[in-house]
Amino acid sequence: MVKINLGLGLLVLVLVIGVTVVGCDDDSTNNSANDPSLNGTWVGEGGILELKFNNGYFEQTVNGILRTKATYTTSGNNLNLQVTEMMFYGSINDNEYATPLYNKNQKNEYLAFMENMYRETGLVSEEGIAQLLADSPERFEAMFLPQTVPYSISGTTLTTIGTELTKKN
Repeated sequence: MVKINLGLGLLVLVLVIGVTVVGCDDDSTNNSANDPSLNGTWVGEGGILELKFNNGYFEQTVNGILRTKATYTTSGNNLNLQVTEMMFYGSINDNEYATPLYNKNQKNEYLAFMENMYRETGLVSEEGIAQLLADSPERFEAMFLPQTVPYSISGTTLTTIGTELTKKN
């Protein structure tokens, strides 16, 4: 049996898809100043995950590989994210794959990459490929929707969706 893991593998996915979130509207973000205490690099346990915040710009790195770029604003204890570029990755029968960074206008390039990857592995039937590709556009587009997630900072600890990160000096 073919085991397919289409993990999109990044904390933003945990923040965006792993919980019920509310899309941010223009009024709630344009009039808000960004929380300056977010600025800097935040590291997860073991150093695998890094989140960088810099005056409205966000980058997420996993194992030293840039996975996501976004813009952000804050409002109260809410972080309003708009993904601008994203890498998709996962595995098929433990064969890992990773895409380049794509922006929301590169859906066709993403779909071509995924189709080639599925075909090259030889592990997915044509019917399986057709089903995976049928689901991919919706999944791709969902990653670029604006999202709002709660966060808090206490000293050098950032907590969001139950994940704690420590500010790097």
